Order: sequence, then structure tokens, then C-alpha cells
Amino acid sequence: RTQIFDDLAVATAMALASGNQDALAAAMQEASAMLAGAGVVTSRVMEILEDAYACGVHAAKVTGAGGGGHILALLRQTDVTPVVSALTSRYGHVNILGIHLK
Repeated sequence: RTQIFDDLAVATAMALASGNQDALAAAMQEASAMLAGAGVVTSRVMEILEDAYACGVHAAKVTGAGGGGHILALLRQTDVTPVVSALTSRYGHVNILGIHLK
């Protein structure tokens, strides 16, 4: 399992370097599924991840120790406003850090 996470880290770095959002989304989704499969994601966090996808995120994964303290979400540029609006209406507050890929 460790090797797969290492491979995903390399895939993520390559996707970021090349600006390939679809490859980044695929790596995030696979890492998220592996974390859930390993039992380190709480059921509440899984519900929030599913809700984030329902709001229109391109990809999402838990980050942080002990069940995950944060959810890292990837949004398509064209979806930022409606997705942030949907998440804010559900959760009252979301922290947004915009990072633009090449």
C-alpha cells in the first residue's frame, strides 16, 4: 500500500507540473478511495466528501491526521462560483485557497 501512495504522490507532482487537472483529479480520487478503504476516514467525513461531489467538485480527498481534519477539493475554473456557493449554503463557511494550474 505504501508504494501505491508513493506512486500517487509522483503522479500528483507530475500533474501539477504539467497543469493536467484531470490527472490530478484521478490521483486525488484514488488516494481518497485508498484512505477510505484503509479505515482512516470517519463516516461523517465520508458524508461530507459525497456532499462535496454532489455540489460539483472535480475531486476531493481528506487531509490531516486522525480521521482527517480538512478536505482538499479540486474545482474546475468554470465551476468555482456555483460550487463555493453550494458548499457555503450547506456548511455556512468554507475556506478557499485558489491555486491556478498552468
